[in-house]
Amino acid sequence: MAKVWTEISAEIFNARRDMKTDTVVNCFRKAGFETAEFAETGEDDDNECIDDVFLLHGGPSEKNYCFLSACHRNYRLGRKGVEEIKAHPFFQNDQWTFDNIREAVPPVLPELSGDDDTSNFDDVDQDETPEEHFPEPKAFAGNHLPFVGFTYSGDYALLSTAHLHGVDGFSEGNGPTPDVLQEEIANLREAKEEAEQKYRHTLKQLETVSAQNEQATILVSENRELNKKMTLLTHEIKESQRKYETECEHRRKAEIKLQELWSKLECEQQSRSQLASASQVASEKASALEKQLWELNDKLKQEADAALKLKKANAELALTVATRERTCQELQETVGALRGQVGSQERDLSNMQIQLDQEKAAWSSRAQELESRRQALQLELERVREREAHALEEAHRFSARVLEQEKQRAVLELELRNAQNRLDRQACPDKRPGGGGAADDENSAEALTARLAEERQARQQAEAAVQDRERQMSMLNVDYRQLQTQLQRLQGEHRQEAEKSQALQAQLDEEARRRSQLSQQAAQQAQEVARLALRDRQAQTALAEARQAQQAAQEELARMQTISMCETVKQKRSVKLRDAAPNILPYESGRPKRVLWLRAAAAKIPAFENERPKRYGNGARTLPAKTVGELQMKELQDQLEAEQYFSASVVGSTLYKTQVHELKEELDERNKAFQELEERRQVLSRELEMATVRADSLELHRSVLEDTAAGLEKDRAVRELDLEQLQKQLNAERSMHEAALAKERQERQAEEARHEQLQKQLAQERMLKLQAVNKLAEIMNRKDIAGGGKGRAAGDLRRRDREVRKLQQELTQEREKYAQMVSRLQKELAELQASLRRVWIAC
Repeated sequence: MAKVWTEISAEIFNARRDMKTDTVVNCFRKAGFETAEFAETGEDDDNECIDDVFLLHGGPSEKNYCFLSACHRNYRLGRKGVEEIKAHPFFQNDQWTFDNIREAVPPVLPELSGDDDTSNFDDVDQDETPEEHFPEPKAFAGNHLPFVGFTYSGDYALLSTAHLHGVDGFSEGNGPTPDVLQEEIANLREAKEEAEQKYRHTLKQLETVSAQNEQATILVSENRELNKKMTLLTHEIKESQRKYETECEHRRKAEIKLQELWSKLECEQQSRSQLASASQVASEKASALEKQLWELNDKLKQEADAALKLKKANAELALTVATRERTCQELQETVGALRGQVGSQERDLSNMQIQLDQEKAAWSSRAQELESRRQALQLELERVREREAHALEEAHRFSARVLEQEKQRAVLELELRNAQNRLDRQACPDKRPGGGGAADDENSAEALTARLAEERQARQQAEAAVQDRERQMSMLNVDYRQLQTQLQRLQGEHRQEAEKSQALQAQLDEEARRRSQLSQQAAQQAQEVARLALRDRQAQTALAEARQAQQAAQEELARMQTISMCETVKQKRSVKLRDAAPNILPYESGRPKRVLWLRAAAAKIPAFENERPKRYGNGARTLPAKTVGELQMKELQDQLEAEQYFSASVVGSTLYKTQVHELKEELDERNKAFQELEERRQVLSRELEMATVRADSLELHRSVLEDTAAGLEKDRAVRELDLEQLQKQLNAERSMHEAALAKERQERQAEEARHEQLQKQLAQERMLKLQAVNKLAEIMNRKDIAGGGKGRAAGDLRRRDREVRKLQQELTQEREKYAQMVSRLQKELAELQASLRRVWIAC
């Protein structure tokens, strides 16, 4: 939108040349502002047309923007910066701003087929009339001889009007007036004050720029420090987060262990309460069973019939017990395999610990080696810098000597040329014609002599100008050689900086590669630690499952053995009761004592359960309360049934003792089995404790490795910031060197162009001088030929020939001397350059 109004203002206020129209109306019509209201305006008044267009398609802000965009540059919009343009009311609306005006929809979208479509402009007829060229005359005109050797330059313009009053040494008689002089003095003072103000303003700007540069440097350093601090704080936050997560994990594990202990305590309390209730119930049932004793005697016959069925069931139970024994053996083999896996894991863990210690030792030795190498490289860098500074001083001293030698050589060459010119002038003295001629010959000779003197004076002036130019050329050549030497020195420094940057880049790549290797190794070690922890957890889970399976198998085996033993005892007792039925009456007398003993045993069961943890420790395995109660109830029922059987039969003390002996043996066997199981439980608990200790040590090593990795990550971030800073400095120095090199190249090209221009000018002046001399010689020869009858004698001609040959010989000798001197100076210059090159190479 701003571009459209700018183009319109340019077309209106800058003569409307692009639209090829003469009026404002046609300009707006070609720009696309063709409306009904605009068509009624007419083409007479341009100002009214402009106002109508701004009223129809814009407003005061658009008009002001167009005027300020097309006015003089001293009053143009934006002379104070881009903020002045952004603050213009034209950009303060709800449709567009200075930032998004390119995305706004313009009021007119011309139909264009491409970027090079010019169909909206009128076709311009090309003027094919050939240009007129006036050929330069090749014939030499003698009327240009007074201007030979003169070249016009803009520097020769008149500085003031005061020099117009006298030309060629003549004055009109009236000098400048005092008013004019005072006005010139006032103008000079104003110019001086303006220059001083500009100088002070420039000094203030320089001070402001220097202060801004210092502030920028301080801000850059502060920004760098803040970046470092921010990186360190980020790493510290990550480390704190990791430690917090580790603490949360430990706390969660501790809570889980606490819950497990509470659950075990509750189970133990429940089992104790159940045992107490079971003992109470057993005592109650014992009294009830006494009442049922007589009823059971009646059922004896039924029991005899059921004995056959029990035998069959016993056979089936024997098969089941064999199957369970095989299952228990397989579980024991599984437990042995798990123990072997745990041992292999422990060996792997010890090997990994050894490897980790070796890696730590290797990395510590590598760090010490790198530190020693860094110190050695730092010392070597300081020595190289000292040698470089010494070499630079030597190079500057040699360059100064070379410059002095060049200047001396230029001065000697100039003196040699001046001596040569003086010799030439002395070799051609003024030749005056002898007397004896007529008056017209004397007049013509005097005229020729005067003209020859004028020509010699012009020649001397031209030679002086040529000598000045040659002196300037020699000085320029010396400066050019000096600049070339500086350019070579800068190129050498640039190559050294490039090599240094390459070396630093190689070091950066090597450091990045080492860091990547360290990170990979740390990641591998973390993965290995996680894998070992996972294997440890899996082993613990498998061990817990095996323990649960073993416990279930043992419970089932104990239950089956109890059932089988009870059935066997029942069968034996039933047989014995049948055999001892006639003798049962004498046994009835000891029945009350046995009943009392059973009641006392039932009462002692809770006390035994309370003392059991003290005897076998807190870690003893406890059977479920229900299973223990059932087993005790079955045993008491068996004993009660035996007492009933013995009460119904007359069995002697011998049978009772035999039964008691069998029961004691059975009790001893059960105690031995219980002790074996307790020993196995203790062994497994010790192994579990060892595995837990190893897991804790692994966790500790993992935390140490994480701390080490966090420290390495912190150092890596700090070094990356330092390397980034060094890279930025290197890029800045490289850009500065490249800018200086480009500037030197531009200056060299400018000097070469100037040198070529001066060479062309010198060649042109020499050619003009040669043409003037040839023309003068031709004129003189013509006059000599015209006055041949009145010419000089042959002796004069021979004398002149001898003088010419003599002067030529002297000129040849001087040229040989000059060539020898030039060769000697070139040789010295070559030696100096060679020595300078050797010094540069040594640096």
